[in-house]
Amino acid sequence: MITRPIVSQNWKWTVFAVFVMLFVPSTAQANIWIPSFVQVITSPLAASLLVVTMIVTIPVLLVISGVEALVVRRYTKGRKTPFGGLVIINAVTSIFGTFFMPQGTELWPGLPICYVLTILSEGLILFVFSNRMRLPRSIRQSFVISAKMNTASYALLTAILLAVIYLPQIGNENPNIRRAVSGKLVMHEYRNDFQILNISSSPPKLQDVVELGLRTSPLDSDEKRIKNFLLLADGQIIGLMPHKLLHLRYIDGSWQKDYVNLPDGLSDPVGMSHDGGLICCTFRGRQVIYDLESKKKLQDLDKYMDGIDRAAFSFDNRYAALAHRYEVSLGNNATQSAVKSILVDLETGSVTPLKDAWYFASCPVKAQVAWVIDNTIVVIDCSSRHKRTTRVPGSICSNCIAWSPDGCFIAYLGHPNPFTKDIWRPDARAVDVKTGKSTTFYRNIWTSGAPTRLFWME
Repeated sequence: MITRPIVSQNWKWTVFAVFVMLFVPSTAQANIWIPSFVQVITSPLAASLLVVTMIVTIPVLLVISGVEALVVRRYTKGRKTPFGGLVIINAVTSIFGTFFMPQGTELWPGLPICYVLTILSEGLILFVFSNRMRLPRSIRQSFVISAKMNTASYALLTAILLAVIYLPQIGNENPNIRRAVSGKLVMHEYRNDFQILNISSSPPKLQDVVELGLRTSPLDSDEKRIKNFLLLADGQIIGLMPHKLLHLRYIDGSWQKDYVNLPDGLSDPVGMSHDGGLICCTFRGRQVIYDLESKKKLQDLDKYMDGIDRAAFSFDNRYAALAHRYEVSLGNNATQSAVKSILVDLETGSVTPLKDAWYFASCPVKAQVAWVIDNTIVVIDCSSRHKRTTRVPGSICSNCIAWSPDGCFIAYLGHPNPFTKDIWRPDARAVDVKTGKSTTFYRNIWTSGAPTRLFWME
């Protein structure tokens, strides 16, 4: 009884609204969460009163109310348009949308649902306060007015949404990088879920998440725990366990896994060379570099650092990046985690400190090691010790990065701007190590959580 007059008498508005509802999810890949979008764009009270967020939300709220006031103006019969009342209505409904729309609701069908619910709720509000807002006291007219003004405001919000997604990428997208790269990006989360992005296809294709059953419960013994994953030159992903190595291969669209026991006397590996020949582990109570082929200890590492939690070898096995995490006392029984990291020349024994390096990524074709600090990718040339820093556009969502097989690019997961980093899923991106230019492979890449490892396989 309410919907029919709206559709029949205002078909142009309805057609335009349907076009908006269908167009936006397709352009944004339908992976933006509705509560997050409403919270950031239209709900000042739900934005934790962050200064940066308020700078955006309050002007947007006022502009939306102004657009709706232009629509409502024709119904006020020449009297003053109730702009203040519309601001209050939009603030209330946007806050309701933030808190009551289920988490995980995406643009489709979330946006049409929000559109319909907003029309109904604001139509009722307009009817209840029609006298105060100098509007016709008619339930049908209230819903007609609500439909028209929300179509205009949702069109504006659509433009804002597309601007937030695409405008920050202007000047940050290099199509030459996309044409130059190939292979597969493997994303790993919590020792169990693996997902593959095929960047050789155009456009890149994201495959479904695969659970390999590797997650261990808190009650499992340390013997079953996988402490780290590494990518070897032959395309294997190695999982480091206290007394075993887990070999993962992706063959013909499926994962194959095998467990191999470490030689007697070896335990707690923290790193392995790119060719799989050397391993950094504990041997007879000391942390050493051990040659798995000759079954000999090559070097003691205790002379370089007291305790090693992570290790990465250069592609030629001459250099090793080592890191140790420890606790620093702040007084009053408070502590703070800190990291000590160094680069060691295993031939000469020279040591170079590395600031705040933890998740190392070794170049597969050059003696270079990279890591992330504050949305900046740092690359050090192991022989010359020269460091090159690349500040990526926007932000990096995690410290996991991956070198391309040719050593020219580094893939990472991040956002085109820092404004959306806490509420939207990251994009899969890559940066040219030499030029610093970047591109996006896939928007809103991860569907189940934040990846803890990233691998680039041929």
